[in-house]
Amino acid sequence: MTVMYIEIVCFMSCLCGWILVCSTIPTDFWMVSEDSGSVLMTADFYHNLWKDCMTDGTGVTVCKDYASMMALSVYLHVCRALTVCSVITGFFGGVLTLIGMKCTKIGGSETASARVTFAAGITYLVSVCSLPACTESCPHFCKPPFWHDEAA
Repeated sequence: MTVMYIEIVCFMSCLCGWILVCSTIPTDFWMVSEDSGSVLMTADFYHNLWKDCMTDGTGVTVCKDYASMMALSVYLHVCRALTVCSVITGFFGGVLTLIGMKCTKIGGSETASARVTFAAGITYLVSVCSLPACTESCPHFCKPPFWHDEAA
């Protein structure tokens, strides 16, 4: 009986983790840069996986989607792919976990249910390992040409 409760708690924690991974995709502040030459001319530049944004000293924010997919760096493409793969594998891990849990009776025998639950755990590990590789490497390698660099 306690195994069923442990499975439910673990599934809920994995579901919360998957929701947090999904929330990282639209986050704007993956990389932040600041240009504060004088008191009157300050600007904050930031970008995420999908667009570049700039906020000036008056608080006006202007965002620009990436114009060309081919002009982006390889690291940004890798970060996008790893993030999307992390969300997809986390979803399939959740489905496999629901199938393999003892309280659902979908998996069939105990052996088949244990194998499906093990596959769900491996899928969650792949999902969890792919996102930190992206979030740690993206700010170091993805340096987009900000708007103030183009004008100079």
